[in-house]
Amino acid sequence: MMLIDELTARGAKPLNFCDIRTGQMRGSPARLMRVLEWITSRGSLKAVMVNIFAGITDLAEFADLLATAIDGTPGLKVPVVARLVGRGAAEARRILAERQPAMLVTEDLEEAMARIETIVRAGA
Repeated sequence: MMLIDELTARGAKPLNFCDIRTGQMRGSPARLMRVLEWITSRGSLKAVMVNIFAGITDLAEFADLLATAIDGTPGLKVPVVARLVGRGAAEARRILAERQPAMLVTEDLEEAMARIETIVRAGA
């Protein structure tokens, strides 16, 4: 929830905080696709920020599901910024660099927040 406060302090108007419980995806991107479809139905959307702290979750598996969900959500026309921290982060970055090259993927919260801030200001 701190992320909502940080985004608001930087001039963003967060649509939602969505905890999708990555362990419940069980190898299917369907939940992510439903969330992305719901989010993209909002006309004011300027960016999507994915923020995952992984202990048990394998970020490489999550990255594959995220890339598949993005590919399967044709209405998603805004930039996606991903902050991925934890197990498998290096492999997750490799997967997303290959499959979603326009996406900023970082472990650094400040870098992710700065990119969102830039996107929001450009679209204002």
